[in-house]
Amino acid sequence: MISRPNTIQTAQQGNFSREARVAITKGVERGDAVAELELLGLPVRTINLLEDSGLHITRLSELMSYRQEELLEIPNFGAHGLRELMQCLALYHQLDAAKERLSVAFDKRKLTAMRELLISSEVN
Repeated sequence: MISRPNTIQTAQQGNFSREARVAITKGVERGDAVAELELLGLPVRTINLLEDSGLHITRLSELMSYRQEELLEIPNFGAHGLRELMQCLALYHQLDAAKERLSVAFDKRKLTAMRELLISSEVN
């Protein structure tokens, strides 16, 4: 029987940049959630298909343990979903920067809300 590579082996075979491969390995070690791929552009629908499938893929480590052929067996996932997923994994090294941008944006909104609250309480 011919052994087919799982998703992480595909990543390690050079289909992704060295930066992405290192980031994926670190993400697996950290226990990153698949839902974080939304920050890299993976549609929520695709994430839901992974999480709600019979495979219950919620962690990067779980995702990376499956072969691409197995992922294609997920109902409604298809080649398009696999292509989206692989594109996001190829950008995985950008995830920490995306999280930082999100955190900064959240902090700015929180600060603005606090200022507005202070201004409105001074008026009253």
